[in-house]
Amino acid sequence: MTIEFKTNKNVYILGAGFSVPAGIPTIDNFFDKTKEVLNSLDPNKDKRAFEAIKTLLELRFQSAAAAYWTKTNLDNIEELFSFISAIDEGYSLVNSVVDSIAITIEKLKSEPGNFGNKIYLEDFILNQKYQKFRRLDERAYAYLDFNNYQRIVASLLGNIYATDDDAENAFITFNYDTVLEETLNSLEIDYSYYLGKVSYETINTNYNESVSLLKLHGSVNWGFPGTRGSKLTIYKNSSECFQKSKSIAIIPPTWNKHIDGQTEKVWQQAVKELKTATRIIIIGFSFPETDNHVKYLLSAGLKDNISLRNVLFINPMEENEAKRKLSKVFSDSLFINDKVLISRTKIENFIDKQENLKLINRAS
Repeated sequence: MTIEFKTNKNVYILGAGFSVPAGIPTIDNFFDKTKEVLNSLDPNKDKRAFEAIKTLLELRFQSAAAAYWTKTNLDNIEELFSFISAIDEGYSLVNSVVDSIAITIEKLKSEPGNFGNKIYLEDFILNQKYQKFRRLDERAYAYLDFNNYQRIVASLLGNIYATDDDAENAFITFNYDTVLEETLNSLEIDYSYYLGKVSYETINTNYNESVSLLKLHGSVNWGFPGTRGSKLTIYKNSSECFQKSKSIAIIPPTWNKHIDGQTEKVWQQAVKELKTATRIIIIGFSFPETDNHVKYLLSAGLKDNISLRNVLFINPMEENEAKRKLSKVFSDSLFINDKVLISRTKIENFIDKQENLKLINRAS
């Protein structure tokens, strides 16, 4: 068996915290936000969405007995999703949960704002790459007019301050939303879902020299135009998917991780990316109890990895809490040898400093 060695490959693992600035609710406040969405819907014009959220809230009430017997937090949308998927044999209840998640994300998603300092072109090494974003300030100095996610993604890919053309990047995400795809599209960066044989109604189907975007829990723009089990279709956005598909292809954090076998390639590719990672950067993912499969995904990916230099955890949570969570996943030897690093900050603040980008070799 040939084991590959990489010198500059970053694998980014994204959790819910990555999408919070876009208005996407977290696990903890999802039910409250869903109720807000329900109050904004017209029961006649938005019948499917209205009935789905109404069913979700009824399921939460009817499932209370489970929390009496087991340590199940049914106010956590992922735990409720997992519980319903375990008892629902015909997918009707699961589809209501899925529709509720999709419509809540769609209704609450906001346009990316701007933060941080302007990126002036005298500091921007690859300034030819993003000429369409070039603007002049009041002093006639040229800068790049990026929104917050364009700035984050371009920085993580090494497209702002880095000079290494051999840099490789892959994203493994547990998020259902399309914040990352929309940002990559706006930056004209190709990406691949690695789904295998699916139908596309989207502009991006380029598998050559593209960034891996591996959505382990499915996506609000993936759906089945027929019954669940028909050919998976990738739509341009979540709104179109909701309108055209009968079943949206997102899955709970536990139980069967494959959507009728069609996402198996995604998990296989995630393992493959981890096998050759030079650095693993974990952003906005806090290793929830509902998703302990990630430990085994990392184990499978890292068992043959000879390239890994370090793991960087970017999260503003308390350091002791971060260490506690990470110690459940990574071996003690990595901590002893300072291979696991913690940056107690938000990703938008992390990428605002070039010394941080140098830490992940995305600035020269």
